[in-house]
Amino acid sequence: MKLTPKQKKVLKHAARRPSDCWCQYGPGSNSKASKQTVEELLQMGLVQLHEEVPTGFQITDQGRKVHRETLKVPDITPLELNRMTGDELKTFVRHYCDGKVLCDFQVPPSSLGLVFMPLLFGGLPLPDGLCPDPPTEPIPSGPPQEPVPIPKPTKGRKPKPPKRLADIQEEIKTIRARMDWDEADEIDLKTYLDNVDDEKTLLDADWAKTKAQYHASSPTQEDLDLWASQRDAQAAEYFEAQRAHEREQEGYGAKLAAYEVDLEDHHELHGEITQRYLANLGLIYEYFDQAVSTMAINGFPTFGSCRLMHREDWERAQKAITKELERRKDIQV
Repeated sequence: MKLTPKQKKVLKHAARRPSDCWCQYGPGSNSKASKQTVEELLQMGLVQLHEEVPTGFQITDQGRKVHRETLKVPDITPLELNRMTGDELKTFVRHYCDGKVLCDFQVPPSSLGLVFMPLLFGGLPLPDGLCPDPPTEPIPSGPPQEPVPIPKPTKGRKPKPPKRLADIQEEIKTIRARMDWDEADEIDLKTYLDNVDDEKTLLDADWAKTKAQYHASSPTQEDLDLWASQRDAQAAEYFEAQRAHEREQEGYGAKLAAYEVDLEDHHELHGEITQRYLANLGLIYEYFDQAVSTMAINGFPTFGSCRLMHREDWERAQKAITKELERRKDIQV
């Protein structure tokens, strides 16, 4: 049976509730489930509605079965632990009653790895390949980079005439102005022109060549049309990249929601596998004289080692400890 991410999330929430507790759907509810999703699960026989509470629902046996199937828990061989002999159990019981042993249930769960340090450094790891790798979180891509505009073809910078040619022309104007005031005559003008004639001829030729090259570099209509088509194609490509990014962003929310559901499934699966793998573990303990530090974490000692006891041995030890503590209450002096 294939479920949608929303259906999985609601079914998982219902499966984690105690059998005598009911979930609720609708805005502000504890399950955050919509009425439509609950109705879909109801049609599949995975949940049942409360007879008196309109928005109440509860997972069915079929729903729990489907939920376990979605976890895909593999076949697990529990961790093998050495069994204790009768004498060893008696010794442990006496030492426990004498206050020589610290057990895991006497330590807050948050400090367990700090007290029994082998647990903090992976002293009870799961075998390789027993638990699948966690899902990969989807990472949204960034927006497309804005393209660099294609430069429009132009003539370039307009050239200026050589300064020496401008000086010669200015000097000629000056001599002609002096002639108007009878301060110079035609002979003065002819003498100056004869002196600069060769230089002016070369400068005029160079300036004419420079102007011709400038006008020849002007873009043709074909150049402008090609530039316009390239510009439009670049803009269309960038626009399409923006639309693709927006479509990806719209789908990212669904991918992220599916990832969160898969991650919760992975955590639940990891917990289920760990619980089954450590099914034989009954107790973690160590003797106080083995402490690395007598008082370190919240008043507890720190151990560089710890001991494991089989579940059945711990059940036997618990009964013996209860009897021994009761016996000691009746000691007469």
